[in-house]
Amino acid sequence: MNGNALNGSALNGTVPNGAGGSTDAAVLPMLTPMAEMTADATMPSPERDPLPINEPWPELEHDGLETERAGLEAEIAAARARTAAAKHRAAQRDAEMRAALRVELEASKDALADMEREHAVAIALVREAADVEVAEILAAARRQVAAPVAVEPRVGEPSHDVE
Repeated sequence: MNGNALNGSALNGTVPNGAGGSTDAAVLPMLTPMAEMTADATMPSPERDPLPINEPWPELEHDGLETERAGLEAEIAAARARTAAAKHRAAQRDAEMRAALRVELEASKDALADMEREHAVAIALVREAADVEVAEILAAARRQVAAPVAVEPRVGEPSHDVE
């Protein structure tokens, strides 16, 4: 590397291109323009140069698009309002239908309970009537068993009765 840095600055106390002299003297000429440039350079600061304020866009002439856009937005808002009203009406109808169905269901349950009670009464009456008839049949059978058997003569046969 010959004691030279790749960028041409002093390296290990040597001046680039073999020029003699002290390191301080070799570095000073290089730093001086930088120092001057830094000192002379004006950096933007709020005190000296306020940041430019962006001006608003100039108003464009209305060519009907804004009017059409406003009309379309109004139509969209009206459609949304109609949709919300329709949803509300549908929800009300649904609630009314559910209430009516609930009332009808309760009435059906009551009617079914009444029919079940009537059926139970009818079954009890049928069983009672059957028990009475069975009791009558059994009583008649017992009477027949307890009574003497009388043999009736056949037609044409002499009777065994003594008179």
